[in-house]
Amino acid sequence: MAAEEEEAAMAERRQDLFTLFRNTASLARSGAYSFVGGRLSAAVGGGAAWQDVEVAVSLLYQLGEGAPEADTKPGTGVLAQLAAGIMATEVRAGGRFSVICCTSPELAHRVAGCAASSCDG
Repeated sequence: MAAEEEEAAMAERRQDLFTLFRNTASLARSGAYSFVGGRLSAAVGGGAAWQDVEVAVSLLYQLGEGAPEADTKPGTGVLAQLAAGIMATEVRAGGRFSVICCTSPELAHRVAGCAASSCDG
């Protein structure tokens, strides 16, 4: 029972952090894109712990919440470019991280324009 309570508390903390991140990103979107891009580059650059990859992809996913349409346009949108980069990596194709394999289809759906055009290999 203690493990379940600890897991629930961690899930609540994670949601609080995601809310803070989305609020901050809405105030400084270009800074948020830069930060997440850096996390994604580090995560897929090789040798990253699965936790680092999960954080990077989760932050990208959170940026999709309420992102302006212009940011999701294939080829020109910053969010679309970040999503295309992660979708083209070994993490998606190789399936080394199960949490990423589960998140990738939903991430692709979230930025469907990107998945339909520039993300296809």
